Amino acid sequence: VSQSRKIYFSKIMRDSTSDPVFYQENDPTSEVVADLLPNDGGVITIPDSGNIVYLHQVKNALLVFATNGIWAIQGSEGVGFTATDFSVEKISSIPCQSHLSITSVENVPIFWNSDGIYIVEGSSTGGLSVKDVTKETIQSFYDKIPAGSKRFAKGAYNYLTKEVYWLYSDNPPHP
Repeated sequence: VSQSRKIYFSKIMRDSTSDPVFYQENDPTSEVVADLLPNDGGVITIPDSGNIVYLHQVKNALLVFATNGIWAIQGSEGVGFTATDFSVEKISSIPCQSHLSITSVENVPIFWNSDGIYIVEGSSTGGLSVKDVTKETIQSFYDKIPAGSKRFAKGAYNYLTKEVYWLYSDNPPHP
């Protein structure tokens, strides 16, 4: 997780005995072989993102939750991304205020922000979309929760009962 709008990733590790390294195999200053290899480590910059607060893998994409939206990083092969094959796509302008409220419901992220509870799900076109789950259900109740309480709410999912919970304070801290 980063606050500099950059995602650092390690070289692809083929087994659990490998150490993660965040550089490329070839010397980038070499006049002979300076090429970036697909399994190299590296950095992906998302210049339009606010502060990055959380990363979550969904299917073959890495979701980047930031204070001004959500981005998906993925490769063209449908198996994730590599140092030489990645794209960054903004999937929503809905901000994520805190990593605390994000929880995974059977590998589907769901989170709070100032105006509702949102879930990231697959769309009919095969991409990802963000859906408001409070609008048609508990919006009037949610609107009464103080803003500071929403910012520090902590989410959890109970796999046995298939229920998601958030804990928040009725007396939020002052900003």
